[in-house]
Amino acid sequence: MADEFAETTKELASRINSLAERALKEKEPQWSDFLEPPEREQAQAILGWISGVRFNSFGGYAKAERRRMVVYPDYYIVETIEPALAYLEIQTKSQTALTHRDYLGSLMGLGLKREKIGDLLVGDLTCQIVTVPELVDFIQYNLERISNQKALIQEIEAEQLNIPNLREKVIKSTVASLRLDAITAAGFSESRTRMAKEIKA
Repeated sequence: MADEFAETTKELASRINSLAERALKEKEPQWSDFLEPPEREQAQAILGWISGVRFNSFGGYAKAERRRMVVYPDYYIVETIEPALAYLEIQTKSQTALTHRDYLGSLMGLGLKREKIGDLLVGDLTCQIVTVPELVDFIQYNLERISNQKALIQEIEAEQLNIPNLREKVIKSTVASLRLDAITAAGFSESRTRMAKEIKA
């Protein structure tokens, strides 16, 4: 497992370094595949040591989990960079709710790589997909069914995404110390003893 993780990290480092090299050589923004948060943290750590480039990430909406990183020459203004993203909406006539797994499984069944697909926003009757622009036509022409249900697919704009409401709760509390068990106990309304056991576990 450790060897596999090390190899994955090495491959990511190689890809990120290549993006930076191309950005400097071609003097144009270069895009990664979709990355999970831990991968983006690794990429940011690598890019922080490379002079002459800057970076940002885009996933279609502010709280997107899977995002593409863009690496660009440091004289670029990030606001002028058009996100290399596309958006599709899938509709079916299914009488039962289809799941994230149903939609993702059908996409993977086309032979697509997971890193080419961003977040899937699953609603009651639809699923909206963030993907790379070069796959739009392929998905529209080849994705015919989701879990045996006929699929109707159309390209949409970012403004049409049904972004989920992320619930946040602000907790104000006075703790005796800044120990981790004290802070988590206040946050989860549990005893310090129990939280200490959970932390050690």
